[in-house]
Amino acid sequence: MGRDDDYDSYARDEAYADYAAEAALDELREQAIAEFQQERLSSYYTEHPEVAQPAIDRLKEAQALFDAGFVSASLVFAISAAEQMLMDTLLRPIIYGLVHNEFAAELVARVEVRLDKLPKLLFPIIAEIAKVDLSTYCRHDQPNTLWAEFNRLRDIRNGVLHRGKSVEQGDASTALAVGRAMLTDVVVHVMSAVAPSE
Repeated sequence: MGRDDDYDSYARDEAYADYAAEAALDELREQAIAEFQQERLSSYYTEHPEVAQPAIDRLKEAQALFDAGFVSASLVFAISAAEQMLMDTLLRPIIYGLVHNEFAAELVARVEVRLDKLPKLLFPIIAEIAKVDLSTYCRHDQPNTLWAEFNRLRDIRNGVLHRGKSVEQGDASTALAVGRAMLTDVVVHVMSAVAPSE
C-alpha cells in the first residue's frame, strides 16, 4: 500500500468520523428539546454559582490590557473569555440538563465538542430557555450575528497565538464588545431564566 493509499484511507476515516459525529449531534439535538431537564440545569447553576466567574475575570483582564495599549493580548483574552462562556458556562451545564445520570453527565461534559458543532446542539436549547437565538442575534447596530463576529475574531485570535499576527485596535475593541454581549445578552439570560435570583 502506497503513501497515497494511506492518505485516502485516512481521509475516508476522517470523513466517516465527521459524518457519524454530525448524525449523533442531529439525534441529540432532536431529543434535547423534547427531554431537556430544566430543573437539572437550574440545579447545576445553584450548585456552581461561580461558574461564569473565570470568564468574567478574563474579560476584565482583556479590558485592562486594552486600556494599557496591549491590543493583541486584549483580543486574545476577550475571545478566550467568550469561548469559556460558551463551553464552560453554557455547554457544560446544558449537558447536565440533557444527561440524566450524574456520572454520565460528567463524562459527556468532558468530551470536547468542536465549536463548529455548537450551533446544532446549543443554539436551539438557548433559544428555548432564554429566548435568545444565536443563529440570528446581532449586537445593536451590527450587520453580522454575534456568532459570526465571534468566529471571525476567534480566527484572528488563533492567528495571534499560532502565527504571530498583529491585531488592529478596532478588532480588539470589537472583541471586548463581543465578550460583553456573550455575557450580558446570552449567559445572564440563560442563568436568569433557569435559576432566577431570589
